[in-house]
Amino acid sequence: MVVLNYGTTFTGAFDELEVCINRLKKIFAKYGLDEVVREVQKPGSKEVITDTRTGYWIHVDGAYGGCYMPYLAKHFKNNPDQVVDTVIDLNGNKVEYKASQIPTLDMTKFPEICSTVTSGHKFPGAPWPLGVYMSRHKYQLHPPSSPMYIGSMDSTLSGSRNGLSAIVLWKYLSLNSDEQIIDNCVRCLKTIQEIEVRFRKIIEKKNKEKGLDLRLIRGPFGLTLIFSKMREAIRSKYTLAEQSMEDYDYNHLFTFTNVANKPEVINSFLKDAEEDYSFEAELIGLEVTKIPGGALGEVEKKKNKLRKYQMGPGNC
Repeated sequence: MVVLNYGTTFTGAFDELEVCINRLKKIFAKYGLDEVVREVQKPGSKEVITDTRTGYWIHVDGAYGGCYMPYLAKHFKNNPDQVVDTVIDLNGNKVEYKASQIPTLDMTKFPEICSTVTSGHKFPGAPWPLGVYMSRHKYQLHPPSSPMYIGSMDSTLSGSRNGLSAIVLWKYLSLNSDEQIIDNCVRCLKTIQEIEVRFRKIIEKKNKEKGLDLRLIRGPFGLTLIFSKMREAIRSKYTLAEQSMEDYDYNHLFTFTNVANKPEVINSFLKDAEEDYSFEAELIGLEVTKIPGGALGEVEKKKNKLRKYQMGPGNC
């Protein structure tokens, strides 16, 4: 089984599906996995069913990118050479990405993909975790059941399911046309690009003036911005997720529709980021009781009366 990523939740990075699949096909053919005969015993009898299928399973995790990346590709499909995004790589170089480079999750183009999944609580904005799983009909071993209580064939995963989640997703799709969703996706991409430009100026200024190593990273076509860990009061105020990678602590933010539609929240966040001691790296060695910062500082003073900020896990 091979799992490819169509956008990671924290960084937004994605696997190049076409490149990966073309390389995998050669490996599958070499080891005879492109076609395998399977024998399955028929339920309730001794009869054995013979089935010819692949000896591999490629699953694409589209929890993050599955609900917005295909719409970006649709929007720019007639202008493949248009520069859609510009990112700063880890060496500080500007790299331009064209519309033709937007990764596509097209199961008609890639028959090797066996299944995929996406989330309704990310870009669509469902208020609780909501997942959608899809696989090809030809890989279904048994016919769908026909429970009396729903009055139709049921090919979904077994077990108790939350019907309200399906209604929430149905409402989103029924109230928004393809064009509206495409417009939302393009607006969200433009929003994260604008935030990145403004945020980068703040970070570069602090690095220059204070000799810090504050970081800001965004992948191509990504709606995620990851940056050096901010002080506790700011993390709490904006409920910023955090993660440690290679002994360096990061926070991140998304610009899904709920954020892109609230410029006042974006402006407030960037204003807080601009203040002195907004990042934990600026607090190293300071006694908490001496931290300035108005109301934000007071919150931390009460919570950390005697603790000093020191280098180590959680304070990078």
